[in-house]
Amino acid sequence: MMKRKITTTVVAVFFCFNMYSQWINFNDETNFRIVISNVADNDDPNAVDDQEKDLAVGDFDNDSFMDLVVVRKAPFSNPGPKTDLLFMNRNGVLIDQTDIYAPEFLSNQSDSRDVICIDVNNNGWLDLFVISTFGDQPQLYINQGNDLGGNWLGFVDESSTRLPIVTVNIIQFCAGWGGDLTGNGFADLYMINYDGSGLALDVLFINDGTGHFTEESQSRMGDLRNSSFGTGVEFHDVDNDGDLDIVKNLGLNNIPPFNTKGAIVLFNNGDGSFTNFYKLPGDDSYMFTAGDLDDNGMLDFYIVDDNRDYVDVVTGFDVDQSLTVTQEFLQTNRTDEFGGNVKMIDLDGDGDLDVGLSSVDTDLPPCETGQNRRFIIFENEGDHSGDLIHPYGSDMNDWNLSTYDHDYIDINSDGFMDIILGTCDGYKIFMQEPILSIENPDFGETIHIYPNPNNGVMNVTIDAVNSTYVTMEVFTINGRLLTTISHDIVLSNVLKVDLDLRHFIKTGMYFLKLTTNNGSVTKKIIIE
Repeated sequence: MMKRKITTTVVAVFFCFNMYSQWINFNDETNFRIVISNVADNDDPNAVDDQEKDLAVGDFDNDSFMDLVVVRKAPFSNPGPKTDLLFMNRNGVLIDQTDIYAPEFLSNQSDSRDVICIDVNNNGWLDLFVISTFGDQPQLYINQGNDLGGNWLGFVDESSTRLPIVTVNIIQFCAGWGGDLTGNGFADLYMINYDGSGLALDVLFINDGTGHFTEESQSRMGDLRNSSFGTGVEFHDVDNDGDLDIVKNLGLNNIPPFNTKGAIVLFNNGDGSFTNFYKLPGDDSYMFTAGDLDDNGMLDFYIVDDNRDYVDVVTGFDVDQSLTVTQEFLQTNRTDEFGGNVKMIDLDGDGDLDVGLSSVDTDLPPCETGQNRRFIIFENEGDHSGDLIHPYGSDMNDWNLSTYDHDYIDINSDGFMDIILGTCDGYKIFMQEPILSIENPDFGETIHIYPNPNNGVMNVTIDAVNSTYVTMEVFTINGRLLTTISHDIVLSNVLKVDLDLRHFIKTGMYFLKLTTNNGSVTKKIIIE
């Protein structure tokens, strides 16, 4: 190509999406990020924590650092009450302070299988709703807030005064959820029940507006409260009508009125009562979660299936009646066996939801799962596609472990989401590794971006640079390369480039890296 010597060049650039094979990386910092001191009930005395565990995160003491709660029981479908654990984040280290801030976790052993972090009395402090099985009553631990001196007081079990006694014949709750079903601004609570051989009844607690609850399952749900092998439940506004619907998963038995297995949407009539339901595609689902993967304004469902996982993509709905759904199977063999809990979050900061998937089916031993069904993270390809890919290919990473549960937590408050795993014998913490620095001071003064922030359209000017080439690369904040453009020319004074990124990026922060013969500089771009 012929080289041209120019004084000022103006180039209009419309970027095309270019998939890059490397995604974000995580470093194992378990030894530096968690301190455990209140586990005394292991089966193996050499293990850190070899019990079944369920994890949830929240800022419990309102200090802007995310904390961790762990509920525990004997592994799999065996009774065996255990103590629960509370880890407080102290400057980027999760310290077991159960004995200080939740001592009743140690004295009230239970067969806990799920925990929900939710403010039931609207006082600005997260409370803990603990769901148990094998005949245990649920527990509600109320956050006591700060004393007059600003010292956090921890959690107190107030179940006896705030929760009604559950009286259903079988109490084998596997999961729960919380949210405002009635529209009074206060969170209600739900527990899905389990009977492998027949009919079980779910339980709905309605909040009276003070953080006290009444049991109103039958009057609000009728036989829609029926479950069998009930494994998961969540609240979501599935049909975009402004109220929360109930989504629950049923397995093993075709109980009425559903007479089928799988994930079921119970449509909210608008007042916290339920009449109609819709069965999502798929018959062997075990767990699920929901989020708008393709950014079309409608929730999609990731379904953990006993055979092969898939996404139920919602493309339309008839309010309170039905959904229009396309079933899309994942193009990987990493989900071809039984799996466990699934959760969505934007891991790479590019504005769309990614997916993390634990491997252990908590009803079927052993804990150590096959290589193709270990903890895994899927990247959302973005560009409004909602397509989930495994960006690491066949590589096995340090975090591909057999895992009861996982959660996402920015432990060190650096703006990058980290991952904590509840493994067969303990815990693992993987810290997200930022790939790009924000600024290179040696070359930064020669680069100007205007306007910044912007809507995706901007002007980039390079001043007084003599070079045979200029390369521009656009990255997400976690270092994922979105596109590259190069100029094979000689510059003597100024290069001006008009960039239009609106076609493939969303609101958020990105990096623009410019490289010449004289070096490189990385600039931050804010898209509004």
